Amino acid sequence: TRPRLSTPYVRPTTELEQMIADIWQETLGIEKIGIDDNFFDLGGDSLIAVNAITQLERILQKKVPTANLYQTPHIRGLAGLLSQDDVQATQQRSRALDERSAQLSQRNLILQQRKRK
Repeated sequence: TRPRLSTPYVRPTTELEQMIADIWQETLGIEKIGIDDNFFDLGGDSLIAVNAITQLERILQKKVPTANLYQTPHIRGLAGLLSQDDVQATQQRSRALDERSAQLSQRNLILQQRKRK
């Protein structure tokens, strides 16, 4: 059961928050974990943190630094941090594609100029 905490229960609202809550519930053995509950106040420790992060990495299929859980020991914060990482990764891929496209356009322009000569 949910231990007595100073924070009221707030249910997960996003898929990512629900995923993290499910993992925490499984690793901590607590049925009802809210998005503002502190992982360590729920009885989490470094060993459980590594286990939870490992499960999260397996599901998300990406590397998640364990330090993220220490920086943001609440589901709301951790989900926000992971979402922000996804946005940044998408932006980096987009910039890389834009740069590659510009390089190819420039190369094509040079090849066309050479053909005209």
